[in-house]
Amino acid sequence: MSRAPTPVPIAKPRKSRATPPSAWPIALTPAAPVNDTQTPVAAKAPRSVEKPVPSISAAGATPKDAAKSPPARKQRLCPVCNKPASAGRVRHQQCEERAVPGQGAKHVAPPTISPAITPEASSEYKRLVRQVERSETATHGKRRETSRRDPIRLSEARIAVLLRCQGHCENPACGGEPNDLTDDGRPILEVDHVKRIAEGGRDHPVQMVALCPNCHAMKERGANRLALQAILRDIAARSHERWNSAPS
Repeated sequence: MSRAPTPVPIAKPRKSRATPPSAWPIALTPAAPVNDTQTPVAAKAPRSVEKPVPSISAAGATPKDAAKSPPARKQRLCPVCNKPASAGRVRHQQCEERAVPGQGAKHVAPPTISPAITPEASSEYKRLVRQVERSETATHGKRRETSRRDPIRLSEARIAVLLRCQGHCENPACGGEPNDLTDDGRPILEVDHVKRIAEGGRDHPVQMVALCPNCHAMKERGANRLALQAILRDIAARSHERWNSAPS
């Protein structure tokens, strides 16, 4: 019995070797573009975007640096004179007592119709006046033995005038009272004798007024002091009569 012939193995195709480095560079054939929207290949190419060059200011800072720096504060203008005010101030010091244009006076003078007098205040005022009148005979025209020879003054008279003025300057044409207060929280007012004691004036509320420092200076040294003194003399007499006749 004969044997079947041994099958001859089929030769496998030999793999092509990679191109040796000596043959580099190899010319590449451009692949065909994928054109799915019938658009030219040039339109599909990515557009190069140029980044804007940041502008540099005169000081050498870029906008990015300027964003980091705090914004410059706008300088405040004085509402009175409309000129730049110093840092931390709303208005100039010389403009404190002046009125803002279009807004009227900063300080309002005492109203023509005075506030109502309470019975308690009227009773206290009359008590002080009675005490003044009891002591006035013994002190009027006398001097305290000092080197200055100051006249003797009655503290009750001063307290009565401060009670009567109700915290306002008694000059009806007052241009503005100080904003500040004394250490004990009272308005800055000065009690003045319309006619000085040295000239024969009484130390009595009937001829005493409470004035702000400005009005006091005008009454003493102003060019129109004589006219102002006549007004204040009438104010003192009428205010004293009103308070002294009020029900208590």
